[in-house]
Amino acid sequence: MDEEVFPQDSVKDIISRHYVPVRYDVDKDASLFNKYKLPGIPAMLILDENEKELKRMVGFHDADTLVSILKEIAEE
Repeated sequence: MDEEVFPQDSVKDIISRHYVPVRYDVDKDASLFNKYKLPGIPAMLILDENEKELKRMVGFHDADTLVSILKEIAEE
C-alpha cells in the first residue's frame, strides 16, 4: 500500500482533509495490535477522538476502494 495506494493524489487528499494519519509498526510494539485484536497485517483502523473504532480494514485495498471508504466515514 505504501507504494501503490498512499502516494495517489486522491488518497492523500481525502486523508489530509479529514484524518490524522498515524503509522504504527507492530514489529516494534504490539500493544495496539493486541488492544484492537487485529487479525493480521496490513490493517487500517479509523478511530474517533475518543479512540472508538469507526472502521476496520484488514488486507490490501486499492486507492479507489480506500477513497470510497474514507469518504463514506467522513460524511457520517
